[in-house]
Amino acid sequence: TQKLRTSRSLYVSMSVIISDVVERFISGLARNDASETLTDEIETIRALESNCDTARNDVIATAFSSDVPQPLVYRELAVLLDELANTIEDLTDRITIISSEEPGIVTETSPDHTD
Repeated sequence: TQKLRTSRSLYVSMSVIISDVVERFISGLARNDASETLTDEIETIRALESNCDTARNDVIATAFSSDVPQPLVYRELAVLLDELANTIEDLTDRITIISSEEPGIVTETSPDHTD
């Protein structure tokens, strides 16, 4: 469906961003003089994951409300892609936890940060 094709960009964007985050995170762990700020990327992944939930629901609703052949296939694909988005977000959560012990890697805005 068109909604599935449209949602594809969300999953591709998340994959590209997490690849960069993981690469920079591992590089930061490997260097004593690390200075990596991953805050914006992690916040973007969290926002995209929320958008993926909406996309999943839209794809499922469209598959069952129209004459799409084999709506269960589209439902299953939407659920599987949503699991990918959830896993990527879970990975950022783990990176954030590990980074809390790494002074040179910043993954969250400090509580006293103001724009």
